[in-house]
Amino acid sequence: MYIPKTIKIILFAILVFMCSKMAFSQSVNLGSPPVLNFTKKTYKAGTQIWSIAQDEQGVMWFGNNDGLLKFDGMHWRLYPLANKTIVRSVCVSKDGKIFVGGQDEFGYFAPTENGMLTYYSLKSLAPPSEQPFGEVWNISARDEGIFFRTDHQVFRFHNQQVQSLFPPGVDLHFMGDWKGRLMVQDGQKKLYVFENQALRPLLQPSDFRFGTISGLLQWSADTILVTTINNGIWYFDGQGFSPWKTHDDHFLKTNIIFCAGMLSDGKIALGTSLNGLVTLDRQRRMHHHLNKKSGLQNNTVLSLLAPQRGGLWLGLDNGIDFVDVHSPFSMIFPDGELQGTGYTAQIFQGKIYFGTNTGLYATDWTDYYAPDKRQNFSKVRNSEGQVWSLGEVDGSLLMGHHEGAFEVHGLTAAKLTSLQGVWKFIPFAAGLSIAGHYNGLAVFKKSASGWAFESVLNGLTESSRLLAKDREGNIWMAHPYRGVFKIRVSSDHQHLASEFFDHRQGLPSSIGNHLFQLGDHVVFTGERG
Repeated sequence: MYIPKTIKIILFAILVFMCSKMAFSQSVNLGSPPVLNFTKKTYKAGTQIWSIAQDEQGVMWFGNNDGLLKFDGMHWRLYPLANKTIVRSVCVSKDGKIFVGGQDEFGYFAPTENGMLTYYSLKSLAPPSEQPFGEVWNISARDEGIFFRTDHQVFRFHNQQVQSLFPPGVDLHFMGDWKGRLMVQDGQKKLYVFENQALRPLLQPSDFRFGTISGLLQWSADTILVTTINNGIWYFDGQGFSPWKTHDDHFLKTNIIFCAGMLSDGKIALGTSLNGLVTLDRQRRMHHHLNKKSGLQNNTVLSLLAPQRGGLWLGLDNGIDFVDVHSPFSMIFPDGELQGTGYTAQIFQGKIYFGTNTGLYATDWTDYYAPDKRQNFSKVRNSEGQVWSLGEVDGSLLMGHHEGAFEVHGLTAAKLTSLQGVWKFIPFAAGLSIAGHYNGLAVFKKSASGWAFESVLNGLTESSRLLAKDREGNIWMAHPYRGVFKIRVSSDHQHLASEFFDHRQGLPSSIGNHLFQLGDHVVFTGERG
């Protein structure tokens, strides 16, 4: 399955921490994973997505209001049912057939000899006494056959025949997998499994009386989790059912668990009817919570699928979303509804700081953020406006800002000079820092009372945004529209001497030049390499 590598993020930059001091473990749940939205205008079909499946080639199949949707990673195609009804359920069998269930209809799609996908209805094979049979909510493809669940019957398709497995008049609520066997919950909360060519009452446990089941998950070798529509999560340990208590039970019960699945890393994915997607970690904590405010198109998750190839597909009440749940990237909105552009970030003295075009924001740095703390950012006083950079220099946190230079103390920023437009600080010598600003370079000195402006370095008036220092003590400045400057600072910190490089001195071009500090090495990049 091909997933586009470039996801367009309009409102905020994705912040990635590459240096050892800012190693951003994937286990840290600050922010939200990237979400790719597919609207009904994109796939050109109905709003609701009731079921999701993936075949061995990685092609995605979706049960949609207007029929069966196919997505091969590049193109969408809609295949209506014979009676043009909604597709509630989709399942791919081992032989590659795409089984579907709709309103008073079920069957499968398979390619003809010329490769055209064609629909074959199985409705006529169902016993006449069972027709009409209403919505087909679940399909399970197994060695014993293909099973279709309606509100009142389970049909088995096997050896080109369809048989009904329940007597008339029963109510059925759920069908899923119980320790490798097909399991059904009826309206009286009794449980049945398919064995010896029939659905028989399950002996241990014989029933589940704690709500309507919405999902079965194999949590461990000896523990099965049971998600319910409005009564949270329960577990079966071989003896009986007990509440599987989490830190967010009230949230899960209130917002209705409509569908559930296991992620490849052992986390649980829960689709809710009222508040989007929730993932729970192995400590039973809410790892991520995604809803319309954090990237989903809709808060009602009707279906989900976590393919082995990674990611998480969500079928919504209006649209399809792909969540890159294993991405090393996270989207963070420290300024809340402003959702400004992010420019810089730094971990310092137990806090993580984010610099945006609206100011500097901070929160405590930890390895886990509870749902109510995930967006609990504080704005640093005196930081309003464009923040360009943050850097730890000689045990202090210095901020480059459109309004000048600042030293950050906790949640307060102290202005160091009226010099406007400071891009970046770099360490120069013990107690000294060089700052690049809109019109050259300046020197700042640290004393017992903190950092203070010392002097402007005469000899350069270029905007100095990209700075680094090499092992010989030279300052390098790259100007994206001029070239590269090699700078030596005088001993009295009043003047500088510079040597200029552009295409005439070996650079590929005079424009597009950047530099990066890697340890005590300086690496340059240009238009070509």
